[in-house]
Order: sequence, then structure tokens, then C-alpha cells
Amino acid sequence: MNERQRRFCSEYVKDRDAPRAAAAAGYTGADAAKRLLARGDIRAAIAAADADANDAEDAAEDVTADACGAAEETANETAGPAATHDEVLAFLSSVMRGTARDTIVIQNKRKIQYTESDGSKITDEETMLEFASVPPRLSEAMAAADKLHRYYASLGTDEEEGACGIVILPKIELTADEQIN
Repeated sequence: MNERQRRFCSEYVKDRDAPRAAAAAGYTGADAAKRLLARGDIRAAIAAADADANDAEDAAEDVTADACGAAEETANETAGPAATHDEVLAFLSSVMRGTARDTIVIQNKRKIQYTESDGSKITDEETMLEFASVPPRLSEAMAAADKLHRYYASLGTDEEEGACGIVILPKIELTADEQIN
């Protein structure tokens, strides 16, 4: 098979347009494409090119699938920059329930006295740092509860849009005259 015939095969595999492939390979005449496709060696070369193209596609799909799987595993293992939907809901729930912990630094200063080798007494101040694990403040728990409430309300599971059966009312102080006896 010569170079023009190989070129015809590679062009034909692209879109199965025989007249265009023949012209791209440098053939002229209306019968050129028909004559080329009638040859057994040309058909065998086209079949081999198809098989190579399919193998290349399969290999590319495998590489892409492997890369996507590895990226997903890495994201799950390292908890990348963006939290998943479930992680956000779990975090807000743990803050609301008070199971999430925050670390605070407690700075304690104390006076110390010591005697130098010459007998002079020195008074100094020493700062000690302690770390304590504390639950979220009530305001943080309320903010998390509010965010969760808004999220579940946005799902529209009740008849009224935005209602999910939870109503938080402010404390109302009544005067003696307004109170119901």
C-alpha cells in the first residue's frame, strides 16, 4: 500500500465520507473512492485503523476514569477545600447540639519570687498558656440551629412553602394589665 492509500484510510476513518477522504488523499475522479473501498487491503487497513481508534478511546476512557476515581478518593481522604453537603449539615448539627469543640487559649499570669546568687530577691511575672476545649457558645448553637432550620424549610416538605413545623418566638414581657388571669 502506498502513502496516498494510507492517507485515504486515515481520512476515511474520521467520518466515513469516502469522496472527501479520496480528495484529501489527492485522488481525483468520481470513481476513486469506490475503487479504493473495493480493494481488500484498503478495507483491512480501515478495519485495523478502526480497531486502533477504539483501543485508543478505551484507553483514554480508562485513564479518565482512573484519574476521576483517584481525584475523588483524594478529595475524600484529604477533605479538600470544599466541604460536601453532608459534611456541612453534620457540622452545623454538631455545633447546635454542643458536641463540636472549640479550643481557647487561657493566659494565666502569676508572680514569682526568687533569690539571686548575691542574695537579692527578684519578683517577676510569669505567663502560662493553657489550652481548653469548650463547647460552642449558645449564640453559635442558635445560629447553627437557624441555618439548619432555613435549610430544611427550603426543602418545602410541609404544605406551606418554607414551613417545617418549627417556630422560634421572641420572649414577650407583658405588663400586669396585659397578663391574662
